Amino acid sequence: MELTFQLLLNDDTEWLLGNELEDVLSQNFQLEGFTLQKSHQGDKTKYMLRKVYDSYENLLTSNDTEKLDRFIDTQIKHEEKWLYSNYRIIADLKPKDYMDDILGSLDNNSISETVAWWLVQDIPIEFRLTMPFDLYGSNNAATQDGDTLTWYSTLDNLQPMELEMFVPNIRNISITIGVVILVALLVVLLYIRFRKKQT
Repeated sequence: MELTFQLLLNDDTEWLLGNELEDVLSQNFQLEGFTLQKSHQGDKTKYMLRKVYDSYENLLTSNDTEKLDRFIDTQIKHEEKWLYSNYRIIADLKPKDYMDDILGSLDNNSISETVAWWLVQDIPIEFRLTMPFDLYGSNNAATQDGDTLTWYSTLDNLQPMELEMFVPNIRNISITIGVVILVALLVVLLYIRFRKKQT
């Protein structure tokens, strides 16, 4: 299972923010196990943060959300059922906080923070969540391609990402299947005994 977060900067914005953005992303996300990849797509530069988790439990119980609270408000509601667990997740990115770090590190003589914000407000952002199986319930993702949900936005128009996941409880499912098989065998045996008595 993996989380991916991408920013796509045009040449002017890359020239203005490139080194500072890379430093802020490295300092705040790479320390938490995210890999940072920088690549070029035509006249744009793509920054991609990616982290792979061993399981959905590791994602939901990791302390990444606590460590990254400065950049992301996360609410997770958990409800246990017999055959599955239901997770309702709301993640709200807070770009102003990390953009203030970047803009504050700019040379004050080169450009004002107001102009810099004006330049970066339309930066396209893509956030993807990929699970090994399609365990998703209701969500507000822009697209769902199999087991991957994708949200698209810009810095000035961020909406909270909402997601519901149904995680199977393998132990309880196994118990339930075992009980059903035992009951079925018992019914078959009783039916066979009943038929023998009638003949």
